[in-house]
Order: sequence, then structure tokens, then C-alpha cells
Amino acid sequence: MIKIRKVYTMPPNDVQKIAHQMAVKMKGDYDIDAKWESATLLKFTGSGAANGVNGKVEIHTNPKEIIVEVTLPFMLVGLQSVIEKEIKDTLMSNVH
Repeated sequence: MIKIRKVYTMPPNDVQKIAHQMAVKMKGDYDIDAKWESATLLKFTGSGAANGVNGKVEIHTNPKEIIVEVTLPFMLVGLQSVIEKEIKDTLMSNVH
């Protein structure tokens, strides 16, 4: 399981936009679909080659923290470090 936490100071709406952009990139790169369950919870699931991928992005406002969790199926465990690096890079360079 991948679990990444990042404290932020920017407006929550801006964090939500970054999470959405990350989801769009994951769709293009890994065939992972995302759906906003609420203004602060983005859930995603894999299809096709990424079947079995499950995860979520939670945007907390008190304290201001974004949490990304991803569970990979056995067939994709070899990509865990690549996927984790992409998520960390996106959060570290865009979420402030």
C-alpha cells in the first residue's frame, strides 16, 4: 500500500484542483478512473491493465493535510515505486 501525507497552506480549492490533475494523469498513464465522492474525497479504481487498483485522496481542512492512499493488486506491485514517486513529485512540487 502507498500512503502519502502532505501538510498544505494553500486554499483547499487549489489542493482539490491539483488532486484532480493528478487523477487525470493517472487515468492517462495507468487507466485509473477517479470520481469525487464529496468536495474533499476523491476515490479511484483501476480498469483494464490496472484492474484491482483502489485508492483515495482525502483533503482535510483542520489540520490542513492531504492524504493519498493507493492499494495495488499483486500484478502491479512492481510499479509501486514508480507510482509512489509520481504522486510524491506532484504533491511536493505543487501543493504548498
